[in-house]
Amino acid sequence: MTQPETTQQTPQSEKEVRKQASRFAAGYWAGRVFRPTYRRDGKQREVTEFYVQIQHAGRREKIALAINDREAASRKAAKVYEAIRTKGWDQALRQFSPERSNPQNRTTVGGHIELVKSVLRVRDVSSHKYSYCLRRIAVDIAGINDGRTSKFDPAHKPWRDKADKIKLAVLSPIAIETWKTAFLAKAEDNPVAQQAGRRNINYFIRNARSLFGKKVQRKFKELGLSAFVNPFEGVGLEKQGSTRYVSTINPDELLRKARKDFLVRDPDSWKVILLALGAGLRRAEIDGLCVHQLVFSRSIIQVLTHEHFETKTDESAGGVQVDISLLEELKQHLDPSSPFVVEPNTPAAQGKRASGYYRCERTFTRVTNWLRENGVVADRPIHVLRKEFGSIINAQSDIFTASVQLRHASIATTAAFYADNRRRSTVAIGDMLKTKKPKKK
Repeated sequence: MTQPETTQQTPQSEKEVRKQASRFAAGYWAGRVFRPTYRRDGKQREVTEFYVQIQHAGRREKIALAINDREAASRKAAKVYEAIRTKGWDQALRQFSPERSNPQNRTTVGGHIELVKSVLRVRDVSSHKYSYCLRRIAVDIAGINDGRTSKFDPAHKPWRDKADKIKLAVLSPIAIETWKTAFLAKAEDNPVAQQAGRRNINYFIRNARSLFGKKVQRKFKELGLSAFVNPFEGVGLEKQGSTRYVSTINPDELLRKARKDFLVRDPDSWKVILLALGAGLRRAEIDGLCVHQLVFSRSIIQVLTHEHFETKTDESAGGVQVDISLLEELKQHLDPSSPFVVEPNTPAAQGKRASGYYRCERTFTRVTNWLRENGVVADRPIHVLRKEFGSIINAQSDIFTASVQLRHASIATTAAFYADNRRRSTVAIGDMLKTKKPKKK
């Protein structure tokens, strides 16, 4: 009677079996598929999906298998190898790794950005924002974040150069979802930090995916350029909670204190607060505001594109109705020898606006610090004044007027982000509880 085999296979014998296995069999690749590692926050980490490195006919390639199960990845690696041997490298990559065979996705992050810039007509500020967000996501995923990723830092060219050299192939829906998880993990269990993290994720994704959107695809097709795989396809946005503005400041007291603190010693800061709270101007609009845009006869500030400034969108252009007292306050501090309202002695810097540069950066910093010291604790205190402006207009008139004054493309934006509900409408509990006196007969 034949005895059953009871000899246990040792690790060494498993290694020998893999060595002897055919390269067309999954067993050969079981110990050869791997997860690449990267370094983040001082720790060595692994990506979630398996890769395989195959060498044939003098060519060696590392191929993403898009599978996070070792056994399934081994089977796919065997099929990839078989296709390479029987059909050749190019046809095999088109079959199993179409994004690798696509000429556009064989390029780098910087190469894709430059190519899109050549076909997509958008404002310089928008182009910079899209590019920054794509670079930031790529750098985080590739694990080369050196901590100098501020989009408002005009001296971070070395960081940009590193980002531009990253292969576009590192971006995939799985990699981006993993990045989102890691991004939120930094906020730990703090609900406020978690909400801020989700909003930041949405900001980065909305802007970065614009470089792969339908407009870009259509332009590529029209010009006969090869199509690309959109790495943001199927990547959803995070639930970020209510974005409606809730006022936590007393604008009357804040304005009076600003006048007391700034009128004499820092008139530029005083002008910034007047324009943000009294006219709802954005930081860039204040930065490029020129004297000819102040229309005293109609009590209007005209926001328009000129040689030193470009509006955020077409809808952003227009006239803002303001109180004549605001214009009179500004008039006291205008320099007739300069075109600019704020920091009249600071010249326009050609070409820097597109890289997040503000001509009045020093004044904005002083105002931001002052606002935080006086109870405006949001991430962008100057922008809070614009929201306060919108809320005041909404309370005095209606949401439509507020939207027009804020120069929004739709009322939905005004309602979702800017207009605090200041009208009180309550159930009159006190009146309901009063005992009615019986009528005298």
